[in-house]
Amino acid sequence: GINAEYMGSGNVSKHVSLVSEISERIRQRSLLKISALEQELACKNEHKSQLDRLIELIQSPETQPKDCIRLVLLYAIRYEKDANNALPSLRDMLNNKGLSPNQLELVDKMLKYGGSKARQSDLFNREGLGGVIDTVKKNLSGVQNVYTQHKPLVRSIIEKVTKGTLKTVRYPFVQSFAPPNPDQWKPKEIIIFVVGGATFEEALFVNAFNDPSNLKNSANSSVQDQPSLLGAVPLPKRGTSGPEARCLLGGTTILNSAAFIEEVNLYQ
Repeated sequence: GINAEYMGSGNVSKHVSLVSEISERIRQRSLLKISALEQELACKNEHKSQLDRLIELIQSPETQPKDCIRLVLLYAIRYEKDANNALPSLRDMLNNKGLSPNQLELVDKMLKYGGSKARQSDLFNREGLGGVIDTVKKNLSGVQNVYTQHKPLVRSIIEKVTKGTLKTVRYPFVQSFAPPNPDQWKPKEIIIFVVGGATFEEALFVNAFNDPSNLKNSANSSVQDQPSLLGAVPLPKRGTSGPEARCLLGGTTILNSAAFIEEVNLYQ
């Protein structure tokens, strides 16, 4: 429980005021609706329903321009190859929303920076049998939390490393350090360094991979949420005689959406 000293210190009223202010900001900017759509754009191929919700949010006076452009950028890289994509009309809506010409150029810059021609892998896992199987699994199991549907690429990399199935064609060894049978090698220590920056989502996953009990102590997670956060990565069992794998995540910076969009804007 909360002791009397804490209750009388004014901390409770401060916290209540802070939470109330945050809740009001979330309501004013429709951030729950925006966050849910961001997750769906990243994880699901449902063009019609997503476009309808996107248009509704752009046309809403509550949605800020910076949130609109972020949603349109996600839509652009998700549906750039879709013959029915609505990018021209979405640009017009952004223009009517008051975005500057420089901000409108972000759509084309985003496609050059991270579109299908610039990527070396299937960003949305839509191609091949693996993508179909993953979609079926999601539909069968359901989603416990619509705000944590997305799984970072780090998850797939760590899963393959721990299983000894990471393809060295895409992730090659420095020749002088290559172990015997590198395609089947299972290291005890994994270091992932992201040039361009790592994200808080990736850091959360790596932290949970190293110690799953961290999720139990998370402010926004519960024990039953762990499968949705960790996905199918086999977490090492501590205290067993088998080898334990641990991961260290690094990067040139810690990214948020504003920093990433700034980087895209500088792209030539």
